[in-house]
Amino acid sequence: MKTATAKLFRHGGSQALRLPKDFRLPGTVAKVTKTPRGILVQPVEDDRRRARQFARLEGSCPGFPEIEPPPADRSREPLV
Repeated sequence: MKTATAKLFRHGGSQALRLPKDFRLPGTVAKVTKTPRGILVQPVEDDRRRARQFARLEGSCPGFPEIEPPPADRSREPLV
């Protein structure tokens, strides 16, 4: 199991944790769980990604329900 030191800092009214490069998580959201020994940070799978994966299966299996593709994520500004 890898161990490293991470920097803690304040961002607004929250405390943030800057993860070292080797510990980066995929996506933009993480699940945080308080444990008796500290905190556990886990990646959260993007539901839109999962829905797109299921939508690709359409027609590949008889009886598989039809699934509409998820709407495009318009909550973020495009990178320029």
